[in-house]
Amino acid sequence: MIRTNLIDKIAVDLCDNAYLDDMTKIKDNLDQYGAYNVELHALNTGMEFITCNINDDSWLAIRGTQGHQDIITDLDMSKMDFFLKKIIAKKKKGAQWFDEYQNEVKRIDKVRKEMKLKRIHFGFFKGAESIAKYVHKNNIRVTHLTGHSLGGGVAHILALFLRELESIITFGAPRSGGINFAKRYNKKYKKITRRFFNYMDIVPKVPLRIMFYMHVGTGLFFNKNGKLKKRIEQFRDLFNWCKKKKLSQIDIKDIFDKNTKNKLMNKHILDGRIQNGYIQNINKNMF
Repeated sequence: MIRTNLIDKIAVDLCDNAYLDDMTKIKDNLDQYGAYNVELHALNTGMEFITCNINDDSWLAIRGTQGHQDIITDLDMSKMDFFLKKIIAKKKKGAQWFDEYQNEVKRIDKVRKEMKLKRIHFGFFKGAESIAKYVHKNNIRVTHLTGHSLGGGVAHILALFLRELESIITFGAPRSGGINFAKRYNKKYKKITRRFFNYMDIVPKVPLRIMFYMHVGTGLFFNKNGKLKKRIEQFRDLFNWCKKKKLSQIDIKDIFDKNTKNKLMNKHILDGRIQNGYIQNINKNMF
């Protein structure tokens, strides 16, 4: 039987606190673990993360999507796709922003090629690189790396920039790269990676496998009852929902219906009050 453990519990609580901007509240919340050197970091790339020490362990937890800049990072899958161009076109000084972006594309492409990475989520790579530079510049030691949603996608790439990692734990993470990336990641980190994803959480299903993006590490799936299973992928939950609704009769409004959206988002967001959400599922599978 697969169980969660204290490291998983610390990871999910750190990810939850990474969404806060009140340091007093964050420190109070993490006091149960005896956390010290707790710091909240915000980079100009939009990346925000918590670092702290618990016993002899050094943690880094990356926040997920929260705001306009993060949405751009999520959309920025392959160097300025169609939707991102539309967003930028509406921004003031869009042309200048675009020129700066194109220069950044060339620079990051060079770094990516030097690392021998082929298909990679461009926005996540950019975020991971910015955190790596910050960590190295400030001599921040990281032994445990975690992230939720976008933060999980960034964490998987960030791991390639780091050493001394003892665990990588993510929740509801999207795919970060292609086959080449997944093979390289798994060769180094598969044994210490725990990638949790919930029943009906749609975020881990993107970018699509048909686009040649692959998940990494060991997939740990919480079913609709919150029971933990070992599984690489899980499309059956959405398939069964469509089957129950009778696919031919599904109206587009059903997909964007408030109740449906709430059901899907409740399976993705970190909120300890949500039945069978990540926090509750981590806690219940410890016993």
